Amino acid sequence: MPTETWPASPAPTLAIQLLGTFAVRVGARTVPPSAWRLRKAAHLVKILALAPGHRLHRDQLCDLLWPTIAPEAAYNNLRYALHVARAILMQPGVTMLPMQRQILTLAPDAPLLIDVDAFEAAAARCAAAPDAYEAAIACYAGDLLPDDRYEEWTITRRAELRATFHGLCLAWARQHLARGDAAAALPLLGRIVAAEPTHEDAQMLLMGLYAGQGQRAAALTQFARLRTALAEELGVVPAPASQHLYAEVLAGTYPLVASADALPPLG
Repeated sequence: MPTETWPASPAPTLAIQLLGTFAVRVGARTVPPSAWRLRKAAHLVKILALAPGHRLHRDQLCDLLWPTIAPEAAYNNLRYALHVARAILMQPGVTMLPMQRQILTLAPDAPLLIDVDAFEAAAARCAAAPDAYEAAIACYAGDLLPDDRYEEWTITRRAELRATFHGLCLAWARQHLARGDAAAALPLLGRIVAAEPTHEDAQMLLMGLYAGQGQRAAALTQFARLRTALAEELGVVPAPASQHLYAEVLAGTYPLVASADALPPLG
């Protein structure tokens, strides 16, 4: 859910996008990327946006931002990064990044909107409301902070969010397939395997989808992509169920499903 798509009224005092890119809006003002010349000031805001309750102890922040230097030097760096970040986020009448009892909070008294929170809340609604999948999937604008992919504090969280997104796509695709709507399922499965070629459940659904339409070559291509990805990335072979499906497709015994049009191949 990019910041430019969030409702203008009532506008959150602070809106932060972390999925797909990093963007910040303070009231009606969009913070230009050039404002974040001090990289650690941006990292400070990102870490707090991802933290439970959007708050962390000073020592935790220092450990994440300056893990290799002495505590006093890290505290001095934190004070300067805070000074810069507060100036960037400044909004009249609003306290940003206060520290009390060594706990730093992002914006304790301001309306706050963070796309990761919005995505996870939308994903949670899908269990009780199957028609909520489309809205939840639309909230995911891309992987978490792609420009910070090598920062240790992003790695686990990025994988968790991506797994949640892929789970939503897989569940929504299965619902489409249960209704016989292969065309609607195809792009959902395609998004999964484009990002994660080793995702065997999605690859098997694609194989079965193409095979059921009589598109034997496309189904075999998906198996070849799965086999190559598993070998190169994980050093394993496809699971027995995948190999059984491959054998059915190869032998031409996979049952066909009536369809109006052939499905386009994935790139």
